[in-house]
Amino acid sequence: MGPVRPGDTVVDLGSGPRALEAHLPAGCRYVPVDIVPRGPGSIVCDLNRDPLPHVQGDVVIMSGVLEYIHDVHRLLTGAREIAPHAVVSYAAVEAFSDINDRRSHGWMNDIQLPSLREGFTAAGWAVVDEQQWQGHRVFELASAQS
Repeated sequence: MGPVRPGDTVVDLGSGPRALEAHLPAGCRYVPVDIVPRGPGSIVCDLNRDPLPHVQGDVVIMSGVLEYIHDVHRLLTGAREIAPHAVVSYAAVEAFSDINDRRSHGWMNDIQLPSLREGFTAAGWAVVDEQQWQGHRVFELASAQS
């Protein structure tokens, strides 16, 4: 997997402490978006309540974010407006089935993989690649409109 190329603008929705930034190819512009300020250049946005930021990128990253989202379709549809490519991870119910454990992490939803794949399609994304990593699924997506 690797849709991020040198020089790309990478929009990291739900960036947390900006861990991704250090792993990007040379010359990338990094735009962290999180519910709290995350340093210079960060955009504060509650992905459950606020409109998505008006920023354009080459790739949008949502790593460990969908689990916390009430309206996953809204976020996925909005992300397609930000960038034509995405990398998304999700702790699917198939691997993390204990609902009490899911809630203890603050996870708001319990999506099974077939429904998640259908959700990508409904939001205008095509799955380019799918891999498993430590029980999580990692998807590379491309806008179905491009």
